[in-house]
Amino acid sequence: MGLIWLGCFIGMVFGAIHFLSWRSAFPTHTQLLLWRISSIVLVAEPFSLALLYLQVTLAADSDRAKGLWKALVSSLGYFFMLISMMLGPIVYIFARMALLVLAFLTLRNPPSPALQTISWTTYIPHL
Repeated sequence: MGLIWLGCFIGMVFGAIHFLSWRSAFPTHTQLLLWRISSIVLVAEPFSLALLYLQVTLAADSDRAKGLWKALVSSLGYFFMLISMMLGPIVYIFARMALLVLAFLTLRNPPSPALQTISWTTYIPHL
């Protein structure tokens, strides 16, 4: 049970790191939107999986939930958890691939200040 929480937390932190490029310069507006959507997916998928897992475990362990309500909440939770566990990794993988491709596409057309020679590099000894 602890591994599920740890995996969801690590997945959300990894996705949140991509939010640092939220206002970065991209060659096209489409690439910017794709980066933002993929970053949101990388955070939202582990978060939704954690919420669904929490809902299912609370519904199954609750002493106050009785009868039909307990069965309904538990079965709906299991249904949504199953859907999230089947479709979530596919969407997550596509979002990761999109971020990887976008990172390389952005390298082909860097902004002009990135191509300027920095003057302090002449003082670094190199071969």
